[in-house]
Amino acid sequence: MRRYYEDRYHRNPVEFTVGMKGYLLRFLGRVQCTASMTDAGQCGLIAALDGERIWTSEPVDFMGFQAAALYLQLPGGSPAGPFVVQPTEHAHCVTGALPAETKTIQHDDVLATQYTFVVETAEPMDVRVLRVEPQGINSVRVVGNLMDRRVYLPVGTAPAEGSAIGSLAPCVAATLQYRGESGGMHQFTLSWSGSATVFDVRALVNGATYAVWAGVAAYSLSFATPGLPVEVWVVPHVNGQPVDGQKVTASYNAVAVPQHLRIVTMDGAQTTVAWDAVAGIATYQVSIHVDGALKAGASTTDTAYTVTTTQLQLLGGPWPEMEVRVAAVTAAGTPGGAATLTIVQPPLPAPTGLAVAGMLTAAAVLTWQPVAGATGYAVLLGSPENFGPADGSQVYTGTATSAVVAMDATPPYLRYVRAAATDVARDLVDLNWSSAVAVVDATNGLVTHTGALIITDAGSPLAIA
Repeated sequence: MRRYYEDRYHRNPVEFTVGMKGYLLRFLGRVQCTASMTDAGQCGLIAALDGERIWTSEPVDFMGFQAAALYLQLPGGSPAGPFVVQPTEHAHCVTGALPAETKTIQHDDVLATQYTFVVETAEPMDVRVLRVEPQGINSVRVVGNLMDRRVYLPVGTAPAEGSAIGSLAPCVAATLQYRGESGGMHQFTLSWSGSATVFDVRALVNGATYAVWAGVAAYSLSFATPGLPVEVWVVPHVNGQPVDGQKVTASYNAVAVPQHLRIVTMDGAQTTVAWDAVAGIATYQVSIHVDGALKAGASTTDTAYTVTTTQLQLLGGPWPEMEVRVAAVTAAGTPGGAATLTIVQPPLPAPTGLAVAGMLTAAAVLTWQPVAGATGYAVLLGSPENFGPADGSQVYTGTATSAVVAMDATPPYLRYVRAAATDVARDLVDLNWSSAVAVVDATNGLVTHTGALIITDAGSPLAIA
């Protein structure tokens, strides 16, 4: 009751600027902030989860630190954290582990989990919103009062009469994240939270103790084991002594890798892959990678996934080669190893019907037949007749099936042209080129050359030599 009166009658005003893209603050609603928050980017919504990568709606600034913490407001309204995270090469991405009940913008843009990113050790403050002022396209200025979160427990969690209000258990929410196999050892990251500051951690493999870490003054731990399954115990210290009755556990057993990942269809409109179902698994994480970089990711309950050519174009593709990865995900949100499939987009066939449709004073008019699936065409000029892409000059690139090509010589001359169809970004040497077609000038109205169609400036054929 004392906390309630203090919270109601001793209000501390606070103002801060924060980026809240995708989330509208409500009058008298609650938002978290930190004492060091002076600019946009330290609060927002969880955008997506990809294994141990956590994508945020706002950029985060580690300010030179190698680790920080995320505090969450879970769907039921209860706060959770800290969850230790590390920086990545992306401003919108950190690595770590979050509770399974975390919701993302990717899956639910209305109920996505709110987060507060903290680089200092102080716990974030809860602020009751009194006024919101726009501060540019992606920022708002929040004016409100600090509030004691212990007074406002979520509905349905009222403590028993006579018990403490809002006390956090010494240890809660342990999460064990499998990071893959390296050198014959299974790599893990364990994280947890609680009001205690010191913990004992025990790792068991096949039910037998493998390692013990005593007096851990942190909320995360990375380790490796030679086998599976793995179980971990986190025991908090209370009043300087470990209390087994307050321990929390987490476990991991190998999640099977989906088998027979294969291409079902691949045409100019879409690409579909499929795989065999994994027993006991309801969801699968599918991702597309190019040169090792993640381009797209999705979660599906089906055993097939389709990506359209339009979607690939929006992502910067299509690409000559991309890798599709599929991993089974447990109900607790733990992904297993990924099956991989490299999809190679073969170059389109060479255009047919390449011909000299007309001769101008210093240029040739070329035409050819369209190629299904082509997004453009390229023309090379060179000599001799069997010249290759490395020996010619690219004189045309565009979407039309005709081109006016300037000649690079004075009459009399003999040059050759070749055409290719394009669909994705490729080197010239990787395209399929048509057979060479000769181009000769019309000196004195008539020039004869074996295999060449001679046309005047007016476009009338004079002879076929």
